[in-house]
Amino acid sequence: MVKYFFAFIVPLFLISCSDRSLPVKPKVSTSAAIKEFRLPASLSSGQTYTLSVLIDNPTVAGDVEFIDLTISRKASDSPYLKFKLYDDGGAVQPNSGDVVAYDAIFSYTLKWKPADNSDEDYVLLFDATPASGVTVTSLEKEFASFRNFLPRLLTVTLPDSLPDGFDGFRTCTASAEDSNGVEDITAVQFKAAPLDNSLPEFKGALLDDGLNGDAVAGDGLFTLQFDRTYAVGKKGRYEMTFYAVDRTGEKSESRIADMNFANFPPVISDLTAPDSVQRPTQNEEQFLDLVTIHVRDNQTLADIKSVRVIWEKPDGTFAEDSPLQLFDNGLPVKPPNFDGWQFGYRGDEVAGDGVYSITIVFDNNVAKNPLGDYKLTFYAEDWAGNTSEKIEHIIATYWP
Repeated sequence: MVKYFFAFIVPLFLISCSDRSLPVKPKVSTSAAIKEFRLPASLSSGQTYTLSVLIDNPTVAGDVEFIDLTISRKASDSPYLKFKLYDDGGAVQPNSGDVVAYDAIFSYTLKWKPADNSDEDYVLLFDATPASGVTVTSLEKEFASFRNFLPRLLTVTLPDSLPDGFDGFRTCTASAEDSNGVEDITAVQFKAAPLDNSLPEFKGALLDDGLNGDAVAGDGLFTLQFDRTYAVGKKGRYEMTFYAVDRTGEKSESRIADMNFANFPPVISDLTAPDSVQRPTQNEEQFLDLVTIHVRDNQTLADIKSVRVIWEKPDGTFAEDSPLQLFDNGLPVKPPNFDGWQFGYRGDEVAGDGVYSITIVFDNNVAKNPLGDYKLTFYAEDWAGNTSEKIEHIIATYWP
């Protein structure tokens, strides 16, 4: 009975195993094509576009480092521009415009500038070669490129003059328009040249961003707001040439106006200095005293170029490096070797308070510091070339 049972079971087991099918390895598609994902309908000069295409086989896409983009004029066989599209999420190519890495979507941010400023058709060819050698079908698209019309500068309004040290603000405004929309205008720029050619030219820009005096962003009214510091380094009447600039860098026809910058000289006062000094008698002994003077400028201290003292000795000669510079930098003096003297370490106590300082030094070197009256002449100069009234002071030196 037992033998019969096993003889019956074994064939059934073998039959059951023979009926099972082996798993089949799925076939991996090796075909792929570049497809449009996000492309503009047309191209306008000066505009910025993010061009995005995808490879419709993710496996093949993972084997592609970049997609080549060749832009050609339809009427010409030679390429006009070449770029590369990446699928790195901006990690390696931060300006590519790609958002998600390795999602089979490749992107490039294009600021379009046509070969000529005219209406013309262009052909964009997207092509890829995977490392595995799989053939990827290219994508070819035709686009119409439209010419860029120059912006128009309509009006410019500015003060006739900026008073010396005025309170509050003054405003310069300009209105402009563009056929591509006011958002195509980046700024109204200007360059200013002094009529007497005594000072350097300078440049500036009016913006339409809703900030710093501009009332409404994007309304076509561009604004520059002045305060008293705007006249730092400027003086007299300037001819100012204004022009609107679009995203391609193209400029409108210019408008010319002039404005006067009133900038009076700085004022020095409240000198503190010793009237007399007893000469040291011991070798290497030094007499130190801090000399300070208060400086004011209606354009703020930013307009102060330097504060100096002419150091005239009793014998009519002048100290080495005279006129010596005073500082308002808060840096201490470092006797006995005066390390950092040439870098402004001259004993000033508080930086930026308008009090300029220098430490005077006398020793017992008669040849260097003869006895008698030392005449100190103080003055300040601003960046516009103005010089303050001078203040003179006498320091008498004597033996003990």
